[in-house]
Amino acid sequence: MKLADIIEILSKRFLNYKIHELEKYNAENINVNFFQYIDVIGDMESPTYGELAQKLNLSKPAITAIVNKLIKQNLVYKEQSMTDKRTFYIKPTKNGLNIFNSCRLAHNDLAEKLTEEEYKQLVHLLCLVIE
Repeated sequence: MKLADIIEILSKRFLNYKIHELEKYNAENINVNFFQYIDVIGDMESPTYGELAQKLNLSKPAITAIVNKLIKQNLVYKEQSMTDKRTFYIKPTKNGLNIFNSCRLAHNDLAEKLTEEEYKQLVHLLCLVIE
């Protein structure tokens, strides 16, 4: 099997898993790209709009539109800063955290099929590929 075939199979599996997760949480009209946003928000632990825009390399108006859509779907909420009332932090809701965690589990399912040594080798090789 060729590397391209393996990457395609893994991509489809993760995509199908993500679509299934969105359906489970009744997240309508949200495309799979929103998993990236939820993943980044979860990783950053309460980013501001500006921090999220910088991390995703998007404009602040684009981030505002994305966050508003995620708020409508009950996947994130915004919380005003206690020290600077102009600043809002973006935080995942319970559903957002569940999706964030389920994505991590999907990736961990792959790792569970490998021995510890195989896992280390895979991580090492993939790091070489993305550098």
